Amino acid sequence: MLAAQVAASGIRKINGDVVIDDRLFDPFNFRDEFNVRPIFVNDDVIDTIIGQGSAGSATPVDYRPKSSAFTVQSSLKTGAAGTDAEIKFVLEEPACFGTLPCIGSLSGSIPADFVPPIVPSFPVIRTFRITQPQNYGRTVFVEAMRARCSSRRWRARGSR
Repeated sequence: MLAAQVAASGIRKINGDVVIDDRLFDPFNFRDEFNVRPIFVNDDVIDTIIGQGSAGSATPVDYRPKSSAFTVQSSLKTGAAGTDAEIKFVLEEPACFGTLPCIGSLSGSIPADFVPPIVPSFPVIRTFRITQPQNYGRTVFVEAMRARCSSRRWRARGSR
């Protein structure tokens, strides 16, 4: 939304760098789980969307929002019916935001007859917590501006 507003105002080029400065407001601790900051994208989480697979195949996994700031790799498999479910998240709270590549990994297995808890249907949503929202937000903003404007016409220092 911010990128749409900036593009609509006619800005097509930045001679300098894009900086997300979140120091105006102090972060506050939410339920001893994480610090809420004045900048966030997708509630400061990366959603992994786990689909239902066939026994012996890779389990379908997607994620959102997509950005070069963070990618998800999956080796999650669909196991035989009646086996135990085991989903492992590596870097559940990644400290790598702001450095590339920043990758979260999913591994383990889900039985073919798995019924997700709470909402007994697929997809299953699991999340990675964004630990450096200012770094992540900057990258997402630059990418959104590029998508709104021609990549040859819109440039920011440090962007690819």
